[in-house]
Amino acid sequence: MADLDDDLAESFLVDENVPADELERAIRRQTIARKFCPVLLGSAYKNKGVQPLLDAVCKYLPSPGDRTYSGYDQSRNGERVEITPDEKKPFLGMAFKSQDLPPNGTLTYMRVYQGSLKKGQSVVDTKTNKRQSLKKLLRLHSSETREVTSAGPGDIVACTGLDVFSGVTCTDGKINWTMSPLHIPAPVVSLSISPASREDSTKMAKALARFKREDPTFIVSTDPGTKETIVSGMGELHLFIYAERIRREYNANVTTGEPRVNFRETTNERVPFDYTHKRQSGGRGQYGKVTGYFEPLSYDEVQEILTKYQGEITPMNASKYLTIFQNNIRGNEIPKNFIAYIEKGFRECLEKGPLTGSAVCNLRIVLEGGKHHEVDSSEVAFKAAAQGAFEQAFYGGSPTILQPVMNVEVTVPTDKTGSLMSGITVRKGLVTGSEALTDLDTLVRAKVPLRNMFGFTTELRSITQGHGEWAMDFHAYEEMPADDQESVKKQYVQRRAREKKLEE
Repeated sequence: MADLDDDLAESFLVDENVPADELERAIRRQTIARKFCPVLLGSAYKNKGVQPLLDAVCKYLPSPGDRTYSGYDQSRNGERVEITPDEKKPFLGMAFKSQDLPPNGTLTYMRVYQGSLKKGQSVVDTKTNKRQSLKKLLRLHSSETREVTSAGPGDIVACTGLDVFSGVTCTDGKINWTMSPLHIPAPVVSLSISPASREDSTKMAKALARFKREDPTFIVSTDPGTKETIVSGMGELHLFIYAERIRREYNANVTTGEPRVNFRETTNERVPFDYTHKRQSGGRGQYGKVTGYFEPLSYDEVQEILTKYQGEITPMNASKYLTIFQNNIRGNEIPKNFIAYIEKGFRECLEKGPLTGSAVCNLRIVLEGGKHHEVDSSEVAFKAAAQGAFEQAFYGGSPTILQPVMNVEVTVPTDKTGSLMSGITVRKGLVTGSEALTDLDTLVRAKVPLRNMFGFTTELRSITQGHGEWAMDFHAYEEMPADDQESVKKQYVQRRAREKKLEE
């Protein structure tokens, strides 16, 4: 410690018997300067070493007066302002967490940064500008709660009667200041969650809404492609705990699993179409004929599109960019005002392919000709003709399944590189390169099918003892191996049967 703190070094040179309080002051100075980190040993089991730890927090860590906080004055276009831990100043605090705690109801944890907070006081939620009144102020210690009448700068208290989201700044209405929002790290793991019945669905929705409110790192979303409910969080254990709480606290039968991957479908060969939509039921009929062909986009065309729209294309919107409608009609076989409806008819069919119910992509639709009727042709007729042509030709061709392949970058300790590459190979990935970042760390790049990346976080943690990091982004849709296609088709048929049974 004398090597870090000059005052302590001077005292030590004068007298080797340095008083304990002077040593504690030196430890505090260097801890606040982030040059020294005290380490204490203990165990919560049988309360071993807990009290010395709490004493060390008070002795060595900074108090509110040792730090400078700043906020933003929204009445002055977000001008930065200094926050002072003074009880006489207008109140400013942050609600950083909500929790249901019977019999107290919903508790909102509030950190007071400036001014004071009193029982029965009204506060303003700066996000909604809604004024609310506090019913109780509670201090929590483990499972015990003790009611208090006020709280000052640096205090953390639980409030009842507030209805706010985590990370919201609250004031007494005298100032319109906000704190910097909480840093919410991006979720690293996602799971699908589904109820066993309609009754369980209602219970699950209620539970997810509560957990989302309590925990800002817990994200709930709906996959627009598969309509699954997806929960995302900071780890698989994080999500499994919430799933178990739904079962235990809400008595809802739910199952978790890997999110369904958004596969795509295409054709491997050129398929011609020649379809006539003709309907006559008295009065004006419907007539429209379209001819042309479907063909897969070449590898170079796909790469050109991916390069042009790099950063915009994801597995969810790839079909929008990777399907091309081409009008090669030169004469007046089909009036120009009907062409847009023919394209619309084709694109609606592209939303659901025959093999997995997934969208169709990597496809060019070429319209070469057709016929129209002066009276019976209409937008509806030509749209129906396009849909009939798709069903006739595409379904009768050689459709195949495409899977999203991701660019994966993994940083691992150099001595773990071999184990990582073996793991990527097992997941049917292709290592494309590696480079040394430092003497200790190596960056490995690979292309891996998205459906094989589930559970990779846990595997990487096991391989590297928690020292590895990874990230991935969309690369392209590529044809799935034939054996895997048969397995995916079978799973789709089984899933459709379950969904149909659930609807009944």
